[in-house]
Amino acid sequence: MKTLMHVVVLAMMPLCTWNTTARADAIFEERPCGEGNAVCETISPGTSFPRHLRSTAFAVARSGKAQVSLQGSMLCSNTGSTPAVVDLVTQIVTSQNATPVINGPGGARHAIVLLPTELGTSDSFNLASTRVVSIPPGQSVISFNVTSLRMDPDTSCVIYNLGFSVVYIEG
Repeated sequence: MKTLMHVVVLAMMPLCTWNTTARADAIFEERPCGEGNAVCETISPGTSFPRHLRSTAFAVARSGKAQVSLQGSMLCSNTGSTPAVVDLVTQIVTSQNATPVINGPGGARHAIVLLPTELGTSDSFNLASTRVVSIPPGQSVISFNVTSLRMDPDTSCVIYNLGFSVVYIEG
């Protein structure tokens, strides 16, 4: 019986020891653009797309993975006298020049038909997005970009409160 107890204690020892190698896991946050009622960006049919809306930069010593999240909202309006379409694609990307892809990681489509009224019509979109990105050692820049599939005349979209948070796990 003593031998069995020794075997059990020895087998459990690795479960009870502390790992002395510290990992460099980290959380990076930034203040949102346009805090309060301030506007981050305005887009319209005349905007050059794809459009870079927001970036965040951070540095790590070793490669790993990051869960990148973005928060924000967009208010689109139609000031014309006919129904108008706004059809946009957004995505968290690793290049400020990247064209967002609907089915890509962190990609989303925001589409609506805005009917005309005497006072104009508007509707809002939640731009929240998340994706996992492989991170190399050194500085990394993550961006949130938009492209237009269709923006009819007399439409515009105002973007508010864009902010990134990044949870980085080394390894």
